[in-house]
Amino acid sequence: MDDEALARQLQRDELNGVGGQISEPLLRNREPNMNLRGNVAHGLYEASSYRLVMFYCLYGLIEMIATACVLATDWNTQCNRHLNLWILIFSSRFVLVIPLQIYRYRANRARRFEIVDDTTKLLNWINIITFLWFIVGQSWIYGVHDCKNSALYIYCLIVISVIYFGLLLPIIIVISICLCTPCILVIFQYIGGDTSQGAQQSEIRRLPTRNLQEAVEEECAICQESYAQGDEVRDLPCEHFFHSACIDRWLIIQKKCPLCRHDITTEHTGPARAEQNA
Repeated sequence: MDDEALARQLQRDELNGVGGQISEPLLRNREPNMNLRGNVAHGLYEASSYRLVMFYCLYGLIEMIATACVLATDWNTQCNRHLNLWILIFSSRFVLVIPLQIYRYRANRARRFEIVDDTTKLLNWINIITFLWFIVGQSWIYGVHDCKNSALYIYCLIVISVIYFGLLLPIIIVISICLCTPCILVIFQYIGGDTSQGAQQSEIRRLPTRNLQEAVEEECAICQESYAQGDEVRDLPCEHFFHSACIDRWLIIQKKCPLCRHDITTEHTGPARAEQNA
C-alpha cells in the first residue's frame, strides 16, 4: 500500500470512528430540538400562558355556574325545550376543556411536547364540535317566538353575544387602534408633557403677532419666501420674526428659534438682533 492509499485509509478510519462516537448522541439530542421547532411552527400554544389558561378556566366556571342557576330556575318553562338541551350541552364542554387546558399547560411546562400536540388536537376537535353545536343553537333561538321574555332565552342570547364578541375582538382592536392613534397623536401634539422638545399651544399663543406695514427684503428662514406687505408675522423673545403659520408649525416640533436657537419659553438676555439672515 503506497502512502496516498494509506492516508486515505487512515482518513476513512478516523471519520468512521468519530461518526460512531458522535452521530448517535447528535441524533438523540436533535430529536427534542425538532419537537421544539414543531411546537413553534404550530404557533404559540395557549398552554404557554398561565394567565390565559387561568382566565379561560375562570370563564368556564362562571358560565357553568350561570347555566346551572338559569336551568334550575327556568327548567319547566313553556319555552322551546330545545333551548334547555342546547345550553346544557354547550356549557358542559368546559367539563372536558378545563381539565385538558390544565393538563396541556403542565405538559408544556415539563417540555413534553408530544403530549401538548396530542392535547391540542383533541381540543381542536372539541372546538369544531362546539362550533357546530353553536350554529344549531342559533337556529333554535331565532325560531323562538312565544317566550322571548324568559330568563332562559335572554341568557342564551347573552352567551351567543359573548362568543361573537370574542370572535370579533381582534378586528375591534385593530379598528380601534386605527381610529384612535391619530387622535392620540393630536392630543399629545397640543398638550404634550414637559419632556417634549416642542412648545405648547398656550406658550405659542402668548407670543405677539403683527401685520407688516411694508414689504421686507428679508426672507422667512422657514418657508424661504419674502415678506410682503400685510403678512402676519410672529415676534419671538429674541426679536426674530417669521410668518405666523410657519413659526407656529415649527414651534410645535421645536421650541427654539430657527436662527439663534434661543428657547422661546425663557427670557432673552442677549444682544438685540441685527438682520434676520445675518
